[in-house]
Amino acid sequence: MTLNQMKAELVPILAGILKQKREEEAPVKGKKAHYTMRTQYRLNSAVYGLVRTGNPDVPFLGKVLVPYEKMLVSSSSSSLYGSGVDEFQFVYSAGNWNLRSEAER
Repeated sequence: MTLNQMKAELVPILAGILKQKREEEAPVKGKKAHYTMRTQYRLNSAVYGLVRTGNPDVPFLGKVLVPYEKMLVSSSSSSLYGSGVDEFQFVYSAGNWNLRSEAER
């Protein structure tokens, strides 16, 4: 496993996770809000790390840091509210990457 191979395998998984996060924060249909908070993830600026564990059951661990910006959005404007980095940890087992739960960290 190389870092480039890990990145190629994790980008589609991360895109799905980030899409789900965006959908969860979308306003409920039928409710009209004056302001909403939107998070913009910059997956193309993510930083990837790969660790070889030496454990045959879980040979690799992966960590991805994805920068984001929180935007305060109204019908007429949007402004930067804050920024940060979300961390995602993955476990490679049986030929698949799986998102590591908070309890496993």
